[in-house]
Amino acid sequence: MPITKTPLLSANPFSDDQAAPVTTHFEGRVLKVSTTVETRNWSPTLDYSDYRSTLCTYALVWLGTHAAPAFNVHSRPCVNVERAPWDVPRELGFHEQFAWVDCTNLYSDLYGYTLNPVVDAEVPALAQANLIAWEQFQAAGAEATRKANEQAAAKAAAEKAAAAAKATARQAKKEAALEATKAAAEAELARLLPLKGKAVTLKSGVKGTLFWLGVKAYRNAYSCRIGVRDTAANVTWAAAADLA
Repeated sequence: MPITKTPLLSANPFSDDQAAPVTTHFEGRVLKVSTTVETRNWSPTLDYSDYRSTLCTYALVWLGTHAAPAFNVHSRPCVNVERAPWDVPRELGFHEQFAWVDCTNLYSDLYGYTLNPVVDAEVPALAQANLIAWEQFQAAGAEATRKANEQAAAKAAAEKAAAAAKATARQAKKEAALEATKAAAEAELARLLPLKGKAVTLKSGVKGTLFWLGVKAYRNAYSCRIGVRDTAANVTWAAAADLA
């Protein structure tokens, strides 16, 4: 049996339109029918997203040695039951002679027909012979793709690890350089601690009481920072080196 294309009856009971005839396609060339679960957009107009897990049906057909080649859909060679005018026939190699027909009928109301595939009991001997070579070719291609994806993933992982190691080393170097300045800042703090609570003058001319001292990381280096409060309670923050 081939793939049967059955037009849907008109939804208008008063219509005078004659129903289109049932047609058959790829008669004697349907070798397999398989089902798989895919994520499909159920939106009938495709102007919004309604993705669902969908049980899809495919029929594997033999195109023959001279036909329009299949088109690629997600790494799967596919054809429609009726070829478009721009599908130009040519001689096909064994690796081009088989294709899948999507018979899921998800948009049957939109298209106005359903597709019903049945595996043919008898197919040409050449189709059977070339199918073995085609399946081996497909398996080799899938294996090559798998290895290429593995290599790409390994390369990406190695590059990511190298970038992370480089960033870690850069951060460690930065932290080490920062830590190297801490001892001098702490020594400056110890030297100025006796001045806490006493009147001081900054090089800018600001006068007041030194009410706070501390070691802070500032501009990638530790330094001793101070706080000076004048008689009007205005606070000036400065570096210890700004003391006059």
